[in-house]
Amino acid sequence: MKNKTSQSQSKKTEKTSGPSGNPEAEEKHPDKKTANVTETPAKNRHIKAGQDESAKQVAKSQQKKQTDKSKGKSKKNDKKTKAKRAQRHWIIGVSLGSFLSTIFVSFISDRLLSDANLAISLILLLVIILLGIIFDIIGIAITSVDVNPFNAMAAKKVKGAKTAVGLIKNAPRVSNLCNDVIGDICGVVSGTISVSIAVQLTDYFPLLESVIAGLICSGAVACLTVGGKAFGKEIALNNCVAIIKTISTAIATVKIFFRGSE
Repeated sequence: MKNKTSQSQSKKTEKTSGPSGNPEAEEKHPDKKTANVTETPAKNRHIKAGQDESAKQVAKSQQKKQTDKSKGKSKKNDKKTKAKRAQRHWIIGVSLGSFLSTIFVSFISDRLLSDANLAISLILLLVIILLGIIFDIIGIAITSVDVNPFNAMAAKKVKGAKTAVGLIKNAPRVSNLCNDVIGDICGVVSGTISVSIAVQLTDYFPLLESVIAGLICSGAVACLTVGGKAFGKEIALNNCVAIIKTISTAIATVKIFFRGSE
């Protein structure tokens, strides 16, 4: 009986104490399962925190990209709007300038021709036609010339090269000024001079009718203008570098005289 009771007590102590037989040690050092259970939520929290931070960084980078794209688009739009405004201002300025300059030149030509004889009128007409042809040559040369030779000259600090580069960069405006504005002014003035010449011809030749005299003068002006511009176009295309160099040197000389620098 005593042996049975001792065996039953030993079994109870084994159950209560565990395999180590020390209940205090079991309380101080819990088993691995409970340790893993407590550690996994902490690990999951760290992983979630890292994922959240990476997601935030990705979102920030996407926002930066979007803002950069929007800034780039806004800059491009600003440049386009500025270019459009500059083009509008240029058109308005050229239109007003051509209007005023045409009135001024026509007034002066009428004053000069009022008391001039036939020879002076013919000379003035030829000068106006030649002036229109020269500016037409400049306008064609500025649109067909290459900027690379003048960049090399500017690197060597050749006089007029910097001015030539500036003219070539603004070639559409320069050609518009030379071909359209000055060319049209010369055409209008040459037309008024041809009318006065026709009137003088009827005075010198009474048998000549005024209508026929006007047709002869207008046809002669058109022939000289169109033929001269056609001849000048070949000169401009074949000698564009020399033409632009000569003009830019003259403009640079004027700049240096008034400003002190090109």
